[in-house]
Amino acid sequence: MGILTNLLDWHCIPYTWGFILMFFYTRSIFFTYSLYWHRSCAHKHFSIHPGFQHVLRFWLWINTTLWFQGHLTRFTAEPTSHHIKADTELDPFTPKKFSLMELFTYEHRPGAARYIASEDVEKYGDPTVEPNDNATLFYKKHQYEGVWISRFFWTILLGPIGFIYSMLLPYFIQYFGTFVGDYFWHKIG
Repeated sequence: MGILTNLLDWHCIPYTWGFILMFFYTRSIFFTYSLYWHRSCAHKHFSIHPGFQHVLRFWLWINTTLWFQGHLTRFTAEPTSHHIKADTELDPFTPKKFSLMELFTYEHRPGAARYIASEDVEKYGDPTVEPNDNATLFYKKHQYEGVWISRFFWTILLGPIGFIYSMLLPYFIQYFGTFVGDYFWHKIG
């Protein structure tokens, strides 16, 4: 029992500092997603220097599993379609039509929440924001391997608790973002 207790109690930094670090780390991922994917790519509020874009893409790659071919183009079509068709039957993610559970499913069939028809992707999507440099092509090819960097980092710092946190982190980012960004803010007005 002593080996198991020592293994479960192993960590490099005190848990208090680890939980504070987790809080800011998670916020940095939300900030990166909002700054790069949502504000810069989807809404074109501002442009980001290519070098800094690379840093943001790397940060998203090691913390999420977002990178696959065409996803950013599709993502640019989604909010544009949402704003053009806001709160109508054609809106891809209005909480007036879809429940929170439906928004969580990410089904790709007509009538499902978040469904964007291929003609809407062509019409509203912006393929110019889809980076095609060597690093991004690597991220797309190794979409699920990046999160293991984060898992290794958190396991070294906080032991088993860090590993569990890093395993749940991509899901938390996706579902919390869907809840707050797509459901909650649109539900209250």
